[in-house]
Amino acid sequence: MNSTISTPDANGRGTIVSVGISPNPTRTFIYYVVTPKVLRLTESDGAAFMGGTAYAQGNASTTLSGSYVYQHSGWNPALATPPTGRTVGAGQFSVASGSTSLSGFSDANTTNPGDTPATTGSAGVAVTGSYTVSSTESATINLTLSDAAGSSTYNMYMVDPTLNLLDPNNTTGGGGAVLLHTGTLVNGTGIVIPQQTAGTLVGNYALNLNNSIANASSSTPSELDLVGVVSGDGNAHFGGAARLGLADYDEVTPLDSPPAIVGAPLSGGFQIDQGHAGRATGTFTVGVPAGWPTPYPFIPGAATPVTLSVAIYQVSSTESFIVETDTQANVSGYLVQQQLP
Repeated sequence: MNSTISTPDANGRGTIVSVGISPNPTRTFIYYVVTPKVLRLTESDGAAFMGGTAYAQGNASTTLSGSYVYQHSGWNPALATPPTGRTVGAGQFSVASGSTSLSGFSDANTTNPGDTPATTGSAGVAVTGSYTVSSTESATINLTLSDAAGSSTYNMYMVDPTLNLLDPNNTTGGGGAVLLHTGTLVNGTGIVIPQQTAGTLVGNYALNLNNSIANASSSTPSELDLVGVVSGDGNAHFGGAARLGLADYDEVTPLDSPPAIVGAPLSGGFQIDQGHAGRATGTFTVGVPAGWPTPYPFIPGAATPVTLSVAIYQVSSTESFIVETDTQANVSGYLVQQQLP
């Protein structure tokens, strides 16, 4: 596949056209420059609805050493009952210097609409695996990983070690990689980041959660997306006074009916896992604003307020991955500490 990239305009906006090789169509993307090494992308051709981020590889290393945290997600084409189920997973692993083997700890959640319950949480599962350096693709690792989501293979595309993948304008980097599932278990993607020193959860955090669901009345997948802000007190509680502890969420529905829920109460709790540094377990509780005209819960079919159990994997004291571990839904997301002016 060949691509052409236009020069960005004064607003840092440009286009990327990837010419497909039959049967793959040509794709057109709009990009926006975040930094000279990071672009945000959205598809603009009507062929599909893709979007994402492009990272520079720079002098990326293909040697893994130390501790890492990761998150991955995707649709499972092997599940027999339509619509295909979705799998989300997160975890941590370490690689000894000079070794190609890895080990760690993980949590995952898989939805199959044909099962009862439809969602299965897998918590606290050991991670095993190994890696080799690709002989055909630059700065690429071939990764085999067995975790709470099952056994899968990946292409692991390494990025510039000066980049912060969750917060590109943060001058504290760390690098890492983006993942592509290449096996038959899941059709999806992910991210791997070197784990910095992780402490407790203290400060104001922006929260993003994605709840991918199967529409109960058809075979059409749907989802709910949530953004919010919580305050971690470092002593097992999320919430906060004033404007902290609020969330907005919306479900994919025709013509946005009912409308988005705005200003929902948000709280939670957490417990640091003393046996696995950088991991915590906890809950988030999402309510509905008092007097809201057309209320609906963040988890369809549940009573409000909704409380979901989660595992939290800290990239650092300012960034964390989240994955749901109960049987209510299939939620994943992340926390990023706010840096307000």
